[in-house]
Amino acid sequence: MEAKLNEPKLEEPTAEHAEYEAWFKRKVQEGLEAARAGRLIAASEVEARAAAWRAQTLHKLAAQNALPHEEKNATFASFSPGPALSYGKKT
Repeated sequence: MEAKLNEPKLEEPTAEHAEYEAWFKRKVQEGLEAARAGRLIAASEVEARAAAWRAQTLHKLAAQNALPHEEKNATFASFSPGPALSYGKKT
C-alpha cells in the first residue's frame, strides 16, 4: 500500500475565486494577443523600470525609518531576485 502525503484540503470555489480566475484568463489572453501583435517591452526596459521602482521604494522606506538611506541601500542592493534564487531547494 502506497503512503499518501498530507495534502491540504481545497476550499470549495467561491464567487471571488471564479472572478479572479476569469480576470487572470483575460489578462493572459490580452498578453498573448499583444505579443502576437508585436507589442512587447524589451528586457532592458523592464529592468530599467524595475530599477527605478526599487529606487523610489528605497527612498520612501528611508524617509519612513530611522536608518540612514545609505545603510538601507546596502541592505536592499544585496538582494537581487532572479535565477540565482533557489525557491525551496537546498543549496
